Amino acid sequence: MTDASGATIPQAQIVITNVSTGCYAQRDEDSAGFYTAPNLLPGTYEVRVTATGFSTQVRTGITLTVGAQQALPITMAGGQVSQTVEVTTEAPTVELTSSTLSAQ
Repeated sequence: MTDASGATIPQAQIVITNVSTGCYAQRDEDSAGFYTAPNLLPGTYEVRVTATGFSTQVRTGITLTVGAQQALPITMAGGQVSQTVEVTTEAPTVELTSSTLSAQ
C-alpha cells in the first residue's frame, strides 16, 4: 500500500473476501507495504484496505485461479472515513443447555 506520493502506508489492514462463500482472510501489510494471502481457493474476491488517515479502498471482481499468483498494488487517497452499521433483525434463539439438533 502506498499513498499518492509513493510512500508506504504504515499499518494498513487488508480484508480479502470470497464473494461466493463470504469467507474472508485478514492481513496486515509488512513494513515495506506488501501483503500476502496464500492458500486462497479459486473464485472471485473483493479486497478492502483501510488505514488511519486514508479513505477505504475496495477492489472487486478479482478472479483467482488454481496455482496463480496475482499482484494487486493499491494507492490510497488521504481522508477520513467513518461508518455506522445498524442491525435491524434479531438473532435466532440458541438453546445452550442441550446438544440436540433440530430444524425449526
